[in-house]
Amino acid sequence: MWFADRPDVNEEAAEWTLLELEIPDELLEPYEWVADADQAYREWLIPAALANQYGPPRIVSPEEEREIDSRR
Repeated sequence: MWFADRPDVNEEAAEWTLLELEIPDELLEPYEWVADADQAYREWLIPAALANQYGPPRIVSPEEEREIDSRR
C-alpha cells in the first residue's frame, strides 16, 4: 500500500477521500521510497499487514485538507 506525508495535488486526486493513519516513524524507515532526492514529500510502500495494525484510518475532513494544503 502506498502512503505519503501529504495529500496528492494532481487533478485526479481532487476527487479522492484523504485518509490518515499514524504509524511510528521507526517502523516506516525500511519502507521509504525515494524516487528523487529533491522531491518535496516523502513516500512509503508499506505492507498491508503493518498498516492494518494501526488502522482503521481516519477520514480527513475537507476543512482539514484545505488547512494542510495552505501549509505547503
